[in-house]
Amino acid sequence: MPLPPWDEVWLAVRTVIGPSLGAAAGVYLLVRLLLGMRRAPLAAALAVGAGGLAGTWAGEAMPLRLDPEQPLMASAWLTAAGQSLGVWRPAVDPAPPLPPPRYWLPWLALAAVVVETLVRWPRWPWFGAWGLRGLVVAAAAVLLTPAEQRAEEPWLLPAVGGVMLLAWAIGRQTARSWPKGWPALLAACMAALGAGVMLHAHSARLTDLLLVGFGTLAGIGLSARFLPGDQGPALAAAALWLPGLALTAHHETFSDVPTWGLALVGLAPLGLAALLPAGFLQRWGRVVFGLACLAALAPVGAALFLAVRAVTLEF
Repeated sequence: MPLPPWDEVWLAVRTVIGPSLGAAAGVYLLVRLLLGMRRAPLAAALAVGAGGLAGTWAGEAMPLRLDPEQPLMASAWLTAAGQSLGVWRPAVDPAPPLPPPRYWLPWLALAAVVVETLVRWPRWPWFGAWGLRGLVVAAAAVLLTPAEQRAEEPWLLPAVGGVMLLAWAIGRQTARSWPKGWPALLAACMAALGAGVMLHAHSARLTDLLLVGFGTLAGIGLSARFLPGDQGPALAAAALWLPGLALTAHHETFSDVPTWGLALVGLAPLGLAALLPAGFLQRWGRVVFGLACLAALAPVGAALFLAVRAVTLEF
């Protein structure tokens, strides 16, 4: 596999990875140090927001405005969201154009982070917590799947929602079992390998978005090595981020990367299930733990292998 030129690698580090990693690490360490281990989920949530904003703003990877020439208005945003969800129809004719599905990714990740942070407060009933998670996942599946694709492939909507909800559940459990950052670091590696797949799919924007996820998750995971804590909100965002970007690549990119390769990127967060037997892995030492980490990365590693075999990059 040919490697990108050094100047392009340095540009990605300087404008996308570095800002997101630095902002996420700095915010996590500061909040975790000030508020203690019990508020580690809040530290992780704020770190996700800081890392995502720093990476997308510095690298211009994801515009947050509906119209780049107009300020973001709450009324216009709610109207666009309602139209995209199919909740209501616009009163004007012709209807204003809808934003592309990828526009909703950062907002959905933010919703996942907020929900996962809120439901970790004491006395929140389990059915209410999973009800909120289910609402976010249902909205994500609809917003990220174009209407024509839902009509052609009706199985896709429940499949996407099921993968996201299961990945969310796995991330929640592993974040509690491994407070020293290993789940976040593995999720960061998944995002980095997924970025390689998107590079072979000839999508610079999707590559940058996955690199933002890599930098943010790596910053949180590395910080948790020094100040341990529950990173559940960060893994909730990853549970939507990787499947959402894989789905976006499926209907927005045109390349020889096989559909299975993109699907494996979307399924990557499920690989954290390899860390679920935490007591067993911690008892059997580093070799068994290393094998579990390799198993967690196997799906997205296979995706990159398929992409490299299908597409030869020329720099």
